[in-house]
Parts: sequence; structure tokens; C-alpha cells
Amino acid sequence: MHLRLMKAGAVDTRQSEVAYTPESNPFNTGKAAMNWAWSNQIAGDPVKYCPDCKFALTWTPRLKGGKSANYLKPSMYFSIPAHSKHPKEAALFINYFTNSVEANQVLLADRGVPISSVVKEGLKPVLPAIQVAIFNYVSMVETDSIPLPPPDPAKFADIRNNVFYPEVLDPVLYEQKTPEEAVATFRKMANEILATQK
Repeated sequence: MHLRLMKAGAVDTRQSEVAYTPESNPFNTGKAAMNWAWSNQIAGDPVKYCPDCKFALTWTPRLKGGKSANYLKPSMYFSIPAHSKHPKEAALFINYFTNSVEANQVLLADRGVPISSVVKEGLKPVLPAIQVAIFNYVSMVETDSIPLPPPDPAKFADIRNNVFYPEVLDPVLYEQKTPEEAVATFRKMANEILATQK
């Protein structure tokens, strides 16, 4: 599908994609109609490089009558190791970081929408309009979302970086392999990597 869209001129070429910088990314510069990103990313580069653009956040597309493809995912995973020498202090820090309006007025939702409704409401008056829109979008997704997918396998990064991009995505988009050939390569190489997982 990606190759078909690329040939039709509906999406950029792979050569252009790999050369993108934040300054040249078509979405960041107002030359692309849409983009996929984590909700809090809209307040970064797009707003910086296209301050006059009007951005809107909406659902991930779905088939008519189909289930939502949206899910809520923490932007930060805080944890305290079982062997921590200071578990009480660590818990106090996480509590402060998570539940303090004062702390979050410094962060200004830079790491995503806070989970505390008190913090969310406390921040809204001091946030720019785009971040308030992000808060509202996440509240909308809360009403219709699927469970958070399970964590990626331990070898995910290896498969993505050493199999998917160089052996599947690039060869298909550069028309060096058919999608069917690339899928066969992916299955073989990914299974070999997963088989070594301990």
C-alpha cells in the first residue's frame, strides 16, 4: 500500500523521507495534510516550524463499525527497583512528579498529559492552546480506546533496525524486492532472532 501511495504521489518518496530534518519535514512545514504522531508530539516541531498552521487531532482511522485503534500509553514509566536503598524517598518523588500541580507547572506537560485530573485542571489555565487541545484529545480517546498493547518482545529493536528497515521497508520502496519476497525474508530473519531470545 505504501508503495502504491508513493507511486501515486500521495506520500513522499523513500529517498525524501530518509533525508527529512525537523525543518524540512512536510508536516512540520505545512506541506502535508496529515501525519501520525504521539499526542504530545504535536506541541513540539510542528508548532515550532509552522507557527501559523492550524492543527487538529483526531482518531486513528478505522473501518466503518470497526473497533478503535487508539490506546492510552504512559509517556513515562516510573518504577522503584526491589533492591532500592531508598524506596520511601523514591515513592515520594514519583508522587510529587505525578500529583503536584506545582511540579507540573514547571514541566508544562512536556512529557505528555498528566494522569492526575487535579493536575490537568491546574495546568489548563497556563498552557498554550495547542496543549489544551492535546488534553482534550486524550480525554476524548479515554471514552473509546482499546487496551494498551503488550510490551514489544525483547528483540524488537534488533528486528526493527536490522531486519524490517534494511531487509523489508527499503527494498520494497526502492523496488528491489516484491512485498511477498520481503515478507518471506522478514519472517525467516525475525524468527531466527526470536529463537535466540532467552
